[in-house]
Amino acid sequence: LSATYTMDAISLTLSSADDKDHARNTNTGKKASQNMTIAYANGPLTASFNNDESSAWWATTSYDLGNGADLFATVDHTEFAVVGLSFAF
Repeated sequence: LSATYTMDAISLTLSSADDKDHARNTNTGKKASQNMTIAYANGPLTASFNNDESSAWWATTSYDLGNGADLFATVDHTEFAVVGLSFAF
């Protein structure tokens, strides 16, 4: 089950799945999947905050520099953080 609500440049998505007994469930607590995403997209800027059933969270942002170049940053609940530049030709 998934639902998305969009308000101009912001969207909120909630989803849930009854997969706690599924063989491919990788949740450490064997809980059913539950995810939440709040996203913002306006022009060259995108950003999102995500959370799941294990209270694992992560945030990402990206800025399109043009000509196939993107500046990005991400951080998560394990204190992992990275800033980088990517190119696509």
